Amino acid sequence: MKKALGILLSFSGVLFLSACSFKSFAYEAYTYGELKSDAFVKEEHEGYYRVGDYSAVKSADESFSTFDEVCRDKYNDGRYDGHLNLPATGKQKILVIPVDFSDYTAADKLPSDSQAMIEQSFFGSDAHSQFYSVASYFDKASYGRLHLEGKVTAWYRSSYTYSQLAATSGYSKNNATLIAIRAAALTWYAQTYPEDPIANYSFSVGNGSSATLIPTLYFVYSCPTMTSSTSGNFRDSMLWAFTIRTPGPTSWSGFDLTYLKDGAVDSHTYIHEMGHILGLKDYYDANGSSDFGACSPTGRMDMMDYSLGDESAYSKLLLNWTRPYVPTASTTISLRPFSTSGDCVLLSPSWNGSPFSEYLLLEYYTPNYLNRVDSTLRSEENRLFQKSGLIAYHVDSRLGYFDNKISSKGYVTASTSTSAYKVDIANTNSASLSGNYVDTSSILLQLLDKSSASGKLIKNYVASDHQKSIANDLLRDSLFYEGDGLRNTSSSFSDLTFHDGSALNFSFEVGALTSTYCTLKITLK
Repeated sequence: MKKALGILLSFSGVLFLSACSFKSFAYEAYTYGELKSDAFVKEEHEGYYRVGDYSAVKSADESFSTFDEVCRDKYNDGRYDGHLNLPATGKQKILVIPVDFSDYTAADKLPSDSQAMIEQSFFGSDAHSQFYSVASYFDKASYGRLHLEGKVTAWYRSSYTYSQLAATSGYSKNNATLIAIRAAALTWYAQTYPEDPIANYSFSVGNGSSATLIPTLYFVYSCPTMTSSTSGNFRDSMLWAFTIRTPGPTSWSGFDLTYLKDGAVDSHTYIHEMGHILGLKDYYDANGSSDFGACSPTGRMDMMDYSLGDESAYSKLLLNWTRPYVPTASTTISLRPFSTSGDCVLLSPSWNGSPFSEYLLLEYYTPNYLNRVDSTLRSEENRLFQKSGLIAYHVDSRLGYFDNKISSKGYVTASTSTSAYKVDIANTNSASLSGNYVDTSSILLQLLDKSSASGKLIKNYVASDHQKSIANDLLRDSLFYEGDGLRNTSSSFSDLTFHDGSALNFSFEVGALTSTYCTLKITLK
């Protein structure tokens, strides 16, 4: 399944339930605590430091110091599509528009409180959510640095019909259709809510007189989401969940993803798509059509992969929610559980001081907080780890320059002239198979398979806290426990290499694991 740059599809493990399972419920708004806005300051420790400001990535004629700058690069350049994302810190607003159709009306097909259910899914309290609402999740995942607010409108009747959309498929058609729906809905909104202008749900791009207000929209459509039982190419259908970021961040998901259980709604897919609105890529293989899931660089264990649990340490570095520890000498670092602290360790023989580089990223995973629900309530091959342990990622997040929407012309270096090009992260997690192994030569984010002690990933790899074969999936123990690690030996990740040819000048070993910390011994050559 090919993915055009700018259209991001959801691959979610959530269930699809029919409308007959809906029950009424009581909506209760999520209550925020204090917004955290303090700057990251460099912290010096014995043998390591915590990063403050990121370094800029410099080309021959430009420099890029933040993810925000990269994603908005060349916004007003008529030769290329804008690559817009909602800012991931501070108070931000989104407008959620439920949309129905003349041949599938909300009044006839959905519960009478469907609008309130959507409101609960996006802005509701934890008390009435199976997981978390979108607002609650991102408040917690950002450690209080992002407060999402907004409103849910009345149902908007599209000029498209359910039948028309069911017959629409293909990324270019889906993209054009959603852009058309977006434009018509904005006109409807201005006429329906003149007292609450769309500017209230917009962020500013550019400076001074050239500044432009860009609204952030999330559409929830009334008709059924396509599944494998209704369409062989259901992930290519218009009636799936996906996000575009031009002419502004816009997500599109079905109401049947808001299913109720015991009076509580589920927001997993909405949260996944909200990650795209903030600028994150899919971490699953979006190329797999006939053998979907055979290449799984993050083993399904991420919100941007299989719509599970917390965001990864890599995502949170990009979104400016945390900073890594970086060793400067052999040392021991005590990591608190990542989900509640943001503690992580970055290891690289040639780090450039920014998220746009190649490195290993380590975090202490525990099956609680944002990980609790998805470590307990899903089937074995589709759930998070139930044990605590260290997670290790290989990240190759170098910037690339593009003259089209598909692939980069090369990586940005200090000698690259980028003024005529769009700049973006060069790699994705769309992979291919090389025999029985995933080709990881240009993967963005790869979860290291501890059980193999190899930089390679086997076909149908699913990360787990134990080893087992289930149907076509190979569960592999991917957590590092006490005494495990990456060592400078011929039997420990000896095939793990960095693309600039740098030899690995580090090793790590996990020490004590408790409910409150993980001890990590780092050795530098």
